[in-house]
This record gives sequence, structure tokens and C-alpha cells, in this order.
Amino acid sequence: MRKVVLFFLFFSISFFGELLMLYPEHGLLVKNISDGFILPEKWKVESIQGSFHVKDIFIDEKLKYVPSMKGNFVYKNGEFVSNDGKEYKIIDGYFFEITQHPKVVKKIFLDTKKATATFLVDGRYSFSYILNENVLSQFLNIYADVDSAFVFVVSEPQQNRWLMKGSGETNIQGKKVYQLGEIEDLRNERTILIDRMKVERLDYNYVELYDYVTNWNPTKRMVYIKTLRQLPAGKITVWSKLYNRYLPLDQAYLPDTNEEIEIFLGYSWNNWYKWNVKTSLNLGNRKRISGELSLKGRGVYKIKIFGKNIGSIKTNVEVIEKNESYIILLAHNTQTIFIEYEKDKN
Repeated sequence: MRKVVLFFLFFSISFFGELLMLYPEHGLLVKNISDGFILPEKWKVESIQGSFHVKDIFIDEKLKYVPSMKGNFVYKNGEFVSNDGKEYKIIDGYFFEITQHPKVVKKIFLDTKKATATFLVDGRYSFSYILNENVLSQFLNIYADVDSAFVFVVSEPQQNRWLMKGSGETNIQGKKVYQLGEIEDLRNERTILIDRMKVERLDYNYVELYDYVTNWNPTKRMVYIKTLRQLPAGKITVWSKLYNRYLPLDQAYLPDTNEEIEIFLGYSWNNWYKWNVKTSLNLGNRKRISGELSLKGRGVYKIKIFGKNIGSIKTNVEVIEKNESYIILLAHNTQTIFIEYEKDKN
């Protein structure tokens, strides 16, 4: 896979100039270099088109004569440091500004005057989201140890691979590649809005019931999102309605999402439930449960009842999902729900 990506980089650099491929925890920078190129301290040579060697070179201290020194100074390690950070020396009674300290640098020597090189550089990215009412905004947070470059971000789902089509997006062997264009000031972490989309949003109070009594407990808060696309994992800030205003109340983690997902936001401050099991009868290998669910607070409740092979359920609210290990009920502003069902004992 890396060979394919490097071929793509070498092919593209003639069109884009200095090119950066950002991965979650590193970056690949492709750029043209000339003989004697000084390798920045944290960069590592990944490959160069042609023969080359890297040599340590000692660079002397550089001084600039100044007629005098004015202002406040701190004397440190044989140097005078001014308030604005400039450093000075006094040699034989003359004043000099230090424009470069002595240091060892690594230089790249080529067998040609110019070549295309790929460097491994410090870099990272992450996705983040803001959900405000029914609008989901998608952001990319990026950083790299370069001044500027034409940036691509390479994303791959944490679990299953998926493909996505869209403007300015390309798929390479299952990876998702975002083309961000020319970006400056990459050493200061940048946050870029890459998409804003309308989604289907539903807010629920979530309750889980078993075949035993539960005293008053706060419900869990949950938001359901349905999109027209798949989304890579990232932090999400959820704006929810409180006192007739939408406020950024919750932050959660959005896993890789295939068009729809339910996100739990913690416990409610306004909604409570109590599950009173009135009868529990053993019927051979089956058990019959009859009870009353009391609710406090308004809104939509999603109620998940756990039990194996639940059948013949009776209730005064809607049954929206049923499988061999649970059923789900939906209630709208209902204060009392009657539930009776049978399930396997084990």
C-alpha cells in the first residue's frame, strides 16, 4: 500500500508543489530538494529519487556588529538577553548581536543537482463534529511540522472499510482521502470546516428494564442521528434544548458511523422512571412478567426490555423493535405504562 501512495505522491508533486499526506499520527512530506539541503531537526528521510548521503556539518556562530546596546538586559551564560529576546555579546569592547548559534546540522548530498524527496514529519489529524438542532458540522483538526503545503488527509475506518463519494474526495484501495488544498501555518494547529449537512435527529429518554423492581432512577439521555453518508470517528459536541434555548451541553465520542447511530449523553436531570414488577410467574421453561412503569418528565421515551424470546407482550404504548434478546417500546409524554410479557427463564 505504501508503494502505491508514494507513486501517487511522486506523480502529484509536479502539479501541487510541496505536498503533505497527513495520517492520524504522522505525515509524509514530498518536496523537491537541491544538493546540500539542510534536514530539519525532526524530519526523517523516507526516500529520495536518486543516490544520496546525509552528512553532519558544523555551522559556526554568526554575529552582527551593533554600535550600542540599549534597554534592559539579563546576563545569562555569557550573553546579554534583551526584553525582546535578542541575544548579544561583547567582544574586545564591541557589541555584537548573535544571529545564529553554533550548531550541528544534517545536510543531504545528492548525485544530481535536484531530486524529489519524501520525509517523515511530525503530524496528526482528528475529526470533530458539532450537532446543533438538525445540522451536523464536520471539522478536521490538523497539525504538521512544516510551514505550508498542499494537504491531503488519509483516513481509514477503525473497523470495516467503506467508500464515500463526494466533491474533492478520492478513494485509494479502501482508504478515504480528503483533499484540503494549499494550507499555511501548519505548525499552529488548524481547524477546518469541511462539511455541513442536514441530518435526521431524534432526542430520547432511554430506559432499560429487567424482570426485577427498580426504584426511581434518572433516565439516560440519548440522541439518534441519521445521515446520508458514513462518518469517520471523532469527538462530537451536542447542542440540546434547555429552557427553550439550544446550548452545547454534551461532548461524546462518535465512532465510525454507517449512516445512523445512537449516542448516549449521560443521565437526565429532568426525567425519571420507576419499574414496579407486580407479578412474576414461572410457567415451566417460561416466565410471565407483569408490571407498571412510572415516568416523570416530558418527552419521548425509548424503553428497552431485556429477555430471551419475549412473546405475547401486552402494553399501552408502541412496540417498535423485537428480536430474540430484547424488545423496544416507544412512549410519548406517557406517565404510566402497563407491560406484560413472557420470556424464557434462562
